[in-house]
Amino acid sequence: MRADYDAPWKSALSRYFPEFLAFYFPAVHAGIDWSCAPVFREQELAQVSHHAKAGKRILDKLAEVRRDDGGTAYLHIEVQARRDPDLPLRAFNYHYRIFDLYQRPVATLLVLADDSPHWRPAAYSYRLFGAETQVRYLLVKLHDFANQMPQLLSNDNLFGILTAAHLLTMATKGQALHRLSQKVRLSEQLYAKGWEAGRAGDVLGILDWLMVLPPLLERTFQQHILDMERRNAMAYPFVNLFERSGWRRGRVEGREEGREEGREEGREDGQRALLAAQIARRFGTMPAELDQRLAKAASAELSVWAMHLLEAKSIDEVFRPG
Repeated sequence: MRADYDAPWKSALSRYFPEFLAFYFPAVHAGIDWSCAPVFREQELAQVSHHAKAGKRILDKLAEVRRDDGGTAYLHIEVQARRDPDLPLRAFNYHYRIFDLYQRPVATLLVLADDSPHWRPAAYSYRLFGAETQVRYLLVKLHDFANQMPQLLSNDNLFGILTAAHLLTMATKGQALHRLSQKVRLSEQLYAKGWEAGRAGDVLGILDWLMVLPPLLERTFQQHILDMERRNAMAYPFVNLFERSGWRRGRVEGREEGREEGREEGREDGQRALLAAQIARRFGTMPAELDQRLAKAASAELSVWAMHLLEAKSIDEVFRPG
């Protein structure tokens, strides 16, 4: 269940850069002339960072933007995965190297995505013989959003859901069933927004990247999405995002291609075994008649029961219809 934090942030920040700034750094967003498209300077950033000490960051990005007063500025953005004592100095090195390269103002924007609530490296400075050098950073701590889950989920900016997904991924480490429940919750919130298919597919892909599940529970989640799409076919402008967006074709259909038909039966046996073990852990030994129902159930029914198990208060609630 190792989460992939890197790919979701790269995808979201590159494709939805204005929304990224509007959500995390609204004052920066307000100071940019958006009639002039930002230019990402990835090649130049690679040159600038060649001699910089690498830290445990998710990604960093360099954007050239036009300010609302007509001037050019550079935004160095770093998303940091874990607490790293080298971050303040590394960000300072980037800052002066970028300034030296372009001779234009530079702002360093840090998004701290770690789980340490008190680590907030907002500046780097030193003094020598009465002279002082200091660079202050604009700082956002994802941990600060932990108690704002309803606001995150209701926000129409997709970085609300991304922030919620990141926090819930960290909170459910090693808790597969709880992660499945939260992933279902986020996907339902996404559907309720009624976004167009491309945007919704991008966000669903981000959720899938972040909230990695064991294979059997991933199939349960996939079945839940397909069932939800069938139930709401008339309510949403996009039906079956698994087919309309490429991220799941590459990850699921590509893996399935060429496998023999007998593998389906093997997967169902695995689903039965996992569900039986989870029920036994929650409610004790199953009655014989329910054990027989479990043995005869097909994949779709097993997926429904797995979803019921997340909130069931008795064994009968697990096997209820629908």
